[in-house]
Amino acid sequence: MKWHLKQIFFVSIICLQMLYVAVFPISNCVIAKETSDSVLNVQQAEGCDIVFLLDISGSMKKTDPNRISIDIMKMMTDICSSGNNRIGFVGYNDTIAYSYSLTDVADKKKRTELKNYIGNVEFKGETDIGLGLKKSVSILSKGKNNNRTPIICMLSDGETDLANSNTGRTEEQSQDDVEQSISSAKKNNIKIYTIGLNNQFSEILDYLETIS
Repeated sequence: MKWHLKQIFFVSIICLQMLYVAVFPISNCVIAKETSDSVLNVQQAEGCDIVFLLDISGSMKKTDPNRISIDIMKMMTDICSSGNNRIGFVGYNDTIAYSYSLTDVADKKKRTELKNYIGNVEFKGETDIGLGLKKSVSILSKGKNNNRTPIICMLSDGETDLANSNTGRTEEQSQDDVEQSISSAKKNNIKIYTIGLNNQFSEILDYLETIS
């Protein structure tokens, strides 16, 4: 059976919500409201280029102690393999700790290599959303294919926090990168979906939804 993007995301979100309620009740998920508006355009394309953007900061050890976000991304990779899709991956804290270029997930060997790469992610460090978003937009822009729908699927448990970072970056610089990345995404017709993994601070979820 061929899965369309709408099915992929809704199945993934439902699974994520169910798993988080079961093992970590204070968590919650929020997905961008624009999803339904863009589904028709996505389905008309030959395939999708998707970058999974994952917050791997140290706080994820508490928000996601069982690494469910990793399992969900691996599951989504398998689901996407039934279509003509490519997937890339960016794991960010206050650096770009992990980066994987777009790869054809219909190829079993390549799909397994990507899943293994994602599975080896370690949660640590501070949080620089602007850096992660900028890298994701760059991957999709460089690998642009007019016959594919470019998408960023971002999972995070919080906002930018560089108080204890030794990178020299400021939160203002990170926010500038967020704004520039959103502008670039609009120009390149890149869809951004955000999933918030923490409902303790509503302003954080509101911020992630604003990005989408």
